[in-house]
Parts: sequence; structure tokens; C-alpha cells
Amino acid sequence: MKFSGHFYINDISFHKFPFETLKIPLVFELADFSNINNDNIYNMHLVPDKSSSGIGSYIDLTGYKTTAFNVLSKMHIYSSNFGSTVPDAPAIHTYQAIFETTYKQSINAALLTYFLPLLIVMALVLSSPMLSSSLWDVRLSVPPTALLSLIFLQLGYRGNLPDLSYITFIDIIYNICYLTILLMFGFFLWGSNKINLAPDAEKESLIDKIDLMDKRFQRYVILGLIILITMDWMSFA
Repeated sequence: MKFSGHFYINDISFHKFPFETLKIPLVFELADFSNINNDNIYNMHLVPDKSSSGIGSYIDLTGYKTTAFNVLSKMHIYSSNFGSTVPDAPAIHTYQAIFETTYKQSINAALLTYFLPLLIVMALVLSSPMLSSSLWDVRLSVPPTALLSLIFLQLGYRGNLPDLSYITFIDIIYNICYLTILLMFGFFLWGSNKINLAPDAEKESLIDKIDLMDKRFQRYVILGLIILITMDWMSFA
């Protein structure tokens, strides 16, 4: 038997991207809608041969690990009888044989491709409070530069995804990082204004005070990031 066709999958979930699990089904359905007036359509069964079914060596997807292959059989119930002339004809139902292959994203590939650049940028941002508050011009340049870098990184991975009506795991991570950068910029802006407006006699002591606040702020931000990212992952688990 030879056949050709166009295949699509309408229920792939990218909520956990880039750690998503893809289930690719090949569905064979037993239905002949040209004979819907025949009662036999309700009595035909399609039973897959589970013991003699498998997958070939070309089934793997680049960047994913093939983790499972399942053979299923279930009934597909339509919401219509498609105009059957049989008296009191029920909704059309037919049997399906489903050959489903499961793929999981490679964790190492996801970490190196999507999270390593993000981690490097955020490490630079989180290290910026270690600069003396007297270097206010240098400190104020770090958050905008990091923000632009994150925008380009996010546009890069979004190009690998279809248009989605929901946000993914990594989207929330980026949103948390955006908020962190905004808070960091606001804190640096406040500190630079305090130093510039302070009398010259008080600037040295004010710089020491702000530097101490920087260390505390840095610890709180890092702790907050860990908590928020953990909560984000738990919500998708």
C-alpha cells in the first residue's frame, strides 16, 4: 500500500519550553463517510498490532531525545451523524489506531543554548552593585545595556517557536529578569541622585552608606530571583 498526505499536530504544548515534552502521533482512523447510512459503520473495529509495531532509525529529532513509543487504540466520537438517513442514528463514532512517539528536549542543549547567555548577562547585572557608588555613571550604564542584550536574546528563541496564545516557562524567566534590571536601575538612579545632591562634606560618608546598602540589596535580589524561578518551575511541573 502506498499513500501520501499532509500531517499536522494541533495540540503540542510549549508551556515548559525549552524543557517541553513532544508527543507526535500518527493516527489511522476507520471511517467511510460515504456509507454513513449503513449500520455497519458502528460495528467496525480497528485494532493495532502492538507486538509487531515499532519505529525506525530515522525517527529521531535534532535537539531531542526519543524517550518512548506507544501504540494506542481508542474511539473517536464525532458531534454529528453527518446527515445519516438511518432513523435515530447516533453521532458517528469510529475507531482509531494511534502510534505515538515521545520526545524530550535535551537538557544540556537547552541549558547551553538558552540559559547560558542569559546567566552571563544576569551575572554581570547582579555583580554591578559591587562597584562603588562613586562610579555612578558606570553603574547606570549597566542595566540599559543588559536590557538590550536580553531583548535580543528573547527575540532569538522566540523565532524558534510558533505564535502562542500563552507564555512559556522561559518567558516568565525573562520577565523576572526584566523586573530585576528595572529595580537595579531604579536603585542606582536613587543612589546617584543622593550623591550628586549631597554637600561635599557629606559625600564620603554617604558613599560608604550606599555601598553598604548595595551589598544588602544584592543579596535580597539574588534570593528573590531564586525564589521566583523556583516558584515558576513548580507551577509548570
